[in-house]
Amino acid sequence: MTETTRKQRRVKYGVSAAASVVILAGILVALNLIASRISVRADLTGGREFSVSPATKSILRNLDDVVRVNAYISGQLPPEMAPIRNRVTDMLREYESYARGKLQVRVIDPSKKPELAQEAQSMGIAQVQASQLAKDQFQVTNVFLGIGVQKGDKIESIPFVQDDYTLEYDLTSAILKVSRQGGKPVIGFLTGNQERSLDKDFTQLKKVLDEQYDVRPVDLMGGSTAVPADIKTLVVAGSKNVPERVKYHLDQFLMSGGRILFLLDSVTMGEQAGLRAISAPTGLEDLLSFYGAGIKSALVLDGSCQMATFSQGYGAFSMQYPYWAAIYDKGLDQNNPVTSKLESLVLPWAAPLEVTAVLATPPARQKNEPPPPPPSGNQPGVTASILAKTSDKSWTESGTYDLNPQAMMDRGARPTGQRYPLAVALSGQFRSFFSGKPIPPQPDAAGPADPSTKEESPLTQVIVVGNSQFVTDLFLRNFPANSLFLENAVDWMTSGSELISIRSRGATARPLRRLSDAARTTIKLILIIGVPAFVVLLSLVRVQVRQRTRRQTVEAFQPVLR
Repeated sequence: MTETTRKQRRVKYGVSAAASVVILAGILVALNLIASRISVRADLTGGREFSVSPATKSILRNLDDVVRVNAYISGQLPPEMAPIRNRVTDMLREYESYARGKLQVRVIDPSKKPELAQEAQSMGIAQVQASQLAKDQFQVTNVFLGIGVQKGDKIESIPFVQDDYTLEYDLTSAILKVSRQGGKPVIGFLTGNQERSLDKDFTQLKKVLDEQYDVRPVDLMGGSTAVPADIKTLVVAGSKNVPERVKYHLDQFLMSGGRILFLLDSVTMGEQAGLRAISAPTGLEDLLSFYGAGIKSALVLDGSCQMATFSQGYGAFSMQYPYWAAIYDKGLDQNNPVTSKLESLVLPWAAPLEVTAVLATPPARQKNEPPPPPPSGNQPGVTASILAKTSDKSWTESGTYDLNPQAMMDRGARPTGQRYPLAVALSGQFRSFFSGKPIPPQPDAAGPADPSTKEESPLTQVIVVGNSQFVTDLFLRNFPANSLFLENAVDWMTSGSELISIRSRGATARPLRRLSDAARTTIKLILIIGVPAFVVLLSLVRVQVRQRTRRQTVEAFQPVLR
């Protein structure tokens, strides 16, 4: 081969290589341009927490008019706020694409013009002080990082996006509020029958519900007045000795299509007497049994329970406390919107429920569990869903209750193998408890004459929970996921299930499952012996592969070396 031929070949190969590089670069540029116009992401989180939920997509696609969303974000943010800004802008772009032209999104930097800062403040977006480390010293700056939502003269705002934990729920809620025709739905809390106070016991819960609903106390004055017609859902929490006339108005409220959420206790506790409790009738036992979920005069104890901390003198101690039933996974109904996305619920000192309505999805019976009682026949048009039930390590106590944790240490567990219902949802057309019965007399004989009793309801819902303490301020501080249960229940009964799946995503803890002693021992052996043995085996295999590769290389080049 001549030198000229070699040069021609080198030139040819060089041109070919250069052309290949140019073509490859062109392909990469084209792919980049295409990728910039297509948003494809893989969300591998357990609850798909970084993807817009189907409920939000449905709400956006069904907007009946244009909604304007302004994100007021300062151009200069501390570095730790940059991920939040990116999350906000990414989510707004997704919202805009799913709304199909019914959502107009603007991202505005209020620091550019004073009138933009004034506009942000008129939308309810306030400046906040943020500190950052710059030039070896802390500096405090005023920044905007909020969202305003407007439709016509209705304005809702997220004053400051502190994190993206509840961003989708807050944003979708704001869009729903401005899109909703009329005012907020009205939620009532029954008072006048020794109920828990809305302003003292349920302040945290009321604050959360106020975001979506008009929450107000409802006093029936011993039965002198009926439930106001504008009440959509009535919460009956902790009632005692309810008069017949009040029961009549509750029944007729349900017959008119109202929804009722019963949170009831079967005992009265006296902490001053050393955490002792006595049975205390609610006055609603016969009414609830007739509807399909009666409350028993007993307390449930569960071996799968929550740790509780108790004070003792100047110290404190913690222990597994069976009276605080901790419900996870199989104990929560995965077919009902109220609990399908919920991951935990703690019910303290709860009463078991007796379900007499037909179960919507009859569960498979456990080995030692007796067959369920036959339907009572009182409510042929009603089906029941057991929202929460204990584990099979449960048992019940009745009569006089010694709730002292030290007394629990001296008593052995007595599991029956049953799973006791603690929360039940009833849905369908209810028959009146007072059908064919005389109307209870009014406390005030001079009151107006009663209309005839309504015999049957339209399609409606009742939820019964054998406890009212689980959503009090005291318990929500330790078990905030309990609030999700009640919020979901109110949403399902009042507004449908649109917001439930959004609120519950990633909002509860995922506790580690308890392992048996044999499983723990196996895992220890794997970690102590198995992992080092695997590393040694991998090393031996690698040495063998390298030796074989070296031998094959030598054999391949031996003819050349000769």
